[in-house]
Amino acid sequence: MRLVWTTAGYAALVNAENDGTNAVRVAQIALGRSTRAAAASDTALVDEIKRIDALGSQAVADNIIHIAMRDESADTYAAKEIGLISDAGVLLARYAQSATIIEKASGSTALLVIDATLTDVDATQIEFGGIEFTNPPATETVQGVIEIADDDEADAGEDDVRAMTPAKVRRVLPVAATTEKPGTVERATDAEAADGSDGERYITPKHLKTALPTKATTEKPGTVERATNDEADTGSDDERYMSPAKVKRVLPSPATTITPGLVERATAAEAAERQDDQRYVTPRHLPGPASESTPGLVERATDPEVDAGEDDTRYLSVRQIRGLIDEAVANAKQAMQLPVGSQYVSYTDGRNPATILGYGTWIAASKGRVTVGVGSNGQYLYNAGQTGGADRVGLTAAQNGPHSHFTFYAGDSSNPIDRGDTSAPSTGRNDTGDRDYAIGEYDNTPDTGLTSESGQGALHENRQSYETAYVWRRTA
Repeated sequence: MRLVWTTAGYAALVNAENDGTNAVRVAQIALGRSTRAAAASDTALVDEIKRIDALGSQAVADNIIHIAMRDESADTYAAKEIGLISDAGVLLARYAQSATIIEKASGSTALLVIDATLTDVDATQIEFGGIEFTNPPATETVQGVIEIADDDEADAGEDDVRAMTPAKVRRVLPVAATTEKPGTVERATDAEAADGSDGERYITPKHLKTALPTKATTEKPGTVERATNDEADTGSDDERYMSPAKVKRVLPSPATTITPGLVERATAAEAAERQDDQRYVTPRHLPGPASESTPGLVERATDPEVDAGEDDTRYLSVRQIRGLIDEAVANAKQAMQLPVGSQYVSYTDGRNPATILGYGTWIAASKGRVTVGVGSNGQYLYNAGQTGGADRVGLTAAQNGPHSHFTFYAGDSSNPIDRGDTSAPSTGRNDTGDRDYAIGEYDNTPDTGLTSESGQGALHENRQSYETAYVWRRTA
C-alpha cells in the first residue's frame, strides 16, 4: 500500500524556524468509504466512517511503516479508504482503492495489519502511539512475519523476500551435483583430497594448497595462472594457461596456406577421398608404405643411400635430385673437355678459350702456319711438333729447269755487228767474254756466245691458298 503524504502533512513535518523537521506523532487511523484516489491536496477523508485510537506501528525501512490496528466495537462497516491522523488532528496521509480494505461485522473484532509505503517521506520521522500488537514484515534487520515461497518461486530462485522451507530447498537441490546438474556436494576429507581419486566430493583451498603446493612445471602438476589477453597475444609466456577464449583470440580464423589458425580434423571418408584441402589427417588416416602398385608413405633416402644408388624404396628430395643432376652435368662437362694438347679454332672469337670454355691453360698456336698431320706422305715424314716450310723462296740453278740460248753473229763492211758498247770506252768485250772489240770494229765471221743477263733473282710466292682463324693449343 502506497500512502500519499498530504500538503498539510508536509507542513507538519517542518519546524517553526523552517530550518529543520519535527517528529510527527500519529494518534489515530481514520477509515472511510470513498474510492477516490488520494491527492496531496486532501485535508480529510472523502467519506469518513470512524477513527480508531487503538493502534501500534513501527518503521521497518526508510519509507515503509508497519501499522497494526484493532477495533473491538460493535460497529459494522466496509472501509475502502484509510488516513493517518496526527495528534493535532491533521490528515497526514491518505490512501484509497476500489476494493474493500477491511470489513467488520457487529460483534466481531477487526484486526488490520498494513505495510504502507510513504512517498517522499522518511518513515523514521513519524512516531506512533502505544503498541498493543505488531507483526512487522521480516527484513534483513527486523524480525517479523515472512511468507513462505511456493514451488514456482523456489524453482525460479529470484525472490529475495519469501522464505524457503527444507522441502523447497530439497526441491531445488534434490540430488547430489553431477557434471550435468548443480546440486549438493560433500566436502572431501584431507585423505581423499591427498589421494586425488575421488570424483564426487569438493576440495577446499586448504586441500588445494596441500595437493598442489607449488606452481606446475613440465615435470610436476601444480597451480597455473591464467594468461592475460596481452600475454596470449604475445605468445611468449611458457608458464600460464590459455582459456578457450584466449585460444580463440589468438587463432580467430581457420588456418590457410599463408596464415596459421584453427584446423578441423578430417573424417575417415574425407581422408580416404584425398580431396579435402582444409582439414588435417591423423596418423590413423595415413596409408601404409608405398609400393610399385599401391600409393602410400615413402621414407626419404639419406645422402649415403643416394650416393650408393642401390635403394629402390625411398624417395629423393629436391636437393638430392639437384645434387645428382649437378654431378652428372659436371661429369659430362669434364668428359667433354678438350684434353691437353688439343687445338681450339674459332673464326670469329679471338678470346682465350679459358674464358670461353671455362677451363684449361691455352696459348696461341700455328701463327701464320698451316697444320699438317703427323706421318709420311711418301715424300716427306712429318713428326709431332715439327715446323718447316717458307712463305717465299728463291730458285737455285739446280732448281731451274734445263735450257740454252744460241746466238749467231754475221756482218760485213756495210752492216757490221757491233760487238762493243758504243757508249763504253774505246774497247769492249763480247758476250762470251773471249774477245775484246774496238769501237767501229766489225767482223763478218760467224761467231757464237752468250746472251746478256736478265732477271733480278727476287724471292717468289710459295704459299698455298689459305683461310685465317684464331688457333689455340691447350697446354694444361
